Amino acid sequence: MAEDGRGGESGVSPVIAALLILALTVLLTGVLAVGILSVGMQDPAPAAGIMISENTGVITLAHFSGATLSAGEYAVLVNGIDQTAHFQADERDFGPGMKLTWEYGMTKPLGSVSVVYTGGGRSVVIAEKQFSREGKGEVNAAFTAVIIEGKNATSQVKTGVSGTKPLPGVIAGQADLWVVPDQGSDQVTIAFTADEEGSDLTFSWTSGNGQTASGRTADFVYDSAGSYTVRLDVLNTASGESGSDSMKISVRDPGLSAMTWVKRDTLVTGGFAARTTTGGIGLDRNSGGGHFSTMIPDFLE
Repeated sequence: MAEDGRGGESGVSPVIAALLILALTVLLTGVLAVGILSVGMQDPAPAAGIMISENTGVITLAHFSGATLSAGEYAVLVNGIDQTAHFQADERDFGPGMKLTWEYGMTKPLGSVSVVYTGGGRSVVIAEKQFSREGKGEVNAAFTAVIIEGKNATSQVKTGVSGTKPLPGVIAGQADLWVVPDQGSDQVTIAFTADEEGSDLTFSWTSGNGQTASGRTADFVYDSAGSYTVRLDVLNTASGESGSDSMKISVRDPGLSAMTWVKRDTLVTGGFAARTTTGGIGLDRNSGGGHFSTMIPDFLE
């Protein structure tokens, strides 16, 4: 059989194959080198001097030197949870001379506070401080009361005024707030305000006479004489901690004397009305040799 005039079998020669392999190797090496260089040339995280502190429940971040952290490129973590919004820092640049604060509270646990750079899809810790405060497990539920309608008789009952003596502690201690209804409306309106505030807190109020309210403040109306217990329950939805507090309110019927009111409610057993040397109505009690007599303030008569 005659051979092919082209001088052998058809196909790629060894020399050409070797050249192709060499070219492919060089190409792959170049691509890999570009990738490595691009990673190595990524902008470094900014260097910033930030001091972290906590005092009486307020966390403070003080930027004292270095680069400005652009809004959206950093986060503030408290106990590992992103709390940037609480520092009002989610849309705010953070540069030298600036401070960020959050009224975190004194009852919640505090383990760590971190400032993290998040630009370029990375997470680089810029500043961090460890704390070792354990939570008290209870939210402060204390609250205050302001009488809007009616007369506040608490100081007269507990401390005495205009030369009169206060009522005995066994009586005065029966309520935290003593009130006489308004003469025009014949009712009492009291505004209550919780000491604590925060977006993570929920408030639940009960008036002692069937009224309820939510929110940091509550206004309750009392149109009947009696003793009432106002209760506030507070829940921290972030930590799950809760707390409660209460206040005793005594609303006296303006048509009754203080002594009649006391005797009717049996606040003092064995007590009886007597005249003092000044002619005022008093409480006289004699038990086991002990004897006391105190004048009832005129406004309570």
